[in-house]
Amino acid sequence: MFRIITLTVAALTISIPVQAGGPSSPVTQALARAAVDRDALKTPAGRMALVITVKAYCDEVSSTYPRNSPKETEWLSSEVQAGGERMIRATRSAEWGREQVQIFVDGCASWGASFSRSLDQSRSYAGLAYTFIRFSGDAEYYAPKNRIDPDHFGFGVVPRMATEALILAAILSAK
Repeated sequence: MFRIITLTVAALTISIPVQAGGPSSPVTQALARAAVDRDALKTPAGRMALVITVKAYCDEVSSTYPRNSPKETEWLSSEVQAGGERMIRATRSAEWGREQVQIFVDGCASWGASFSRSLDQSRSYAGLAYTFIRFSGDAEYYAPKNRIDPDHFGFGVVPRMATEALILAAILSAK
């Protein structure tokens, strides 16, 4: 019974990014499928397949999302340092959203690369999970400010789904 409920929830969750608006990308759909495949996460090969899919997702976000110019980065920094209303306005801007995407992409690259350097893979999975959960709320809010369709990346649900799968991978890989 539990397996039927899990499969039903997984099927509904995978369809959310596709039905919410524009179609999600094939990479987004692959990450959603990998995130709900709990049986695959029980094996080292299945967990590594999740990491490969996560890296592809991060690469697609990186190649699609605009970047701040040096002038925009300088403006953002001065507004945040000024504090008060200027800081609040800056943190609601498209430039702030682009900065958050860069932090996400950098985290993906760093933690993703750690899998080839580290024997402590549970720490690497946890690092990727932290990267995704930190980004999940910002992603959906800032995408439209940057003319990005949030449904293309499943920003409403896929980062949270990936976080759950990565946390489970960390638990299952712990020695």
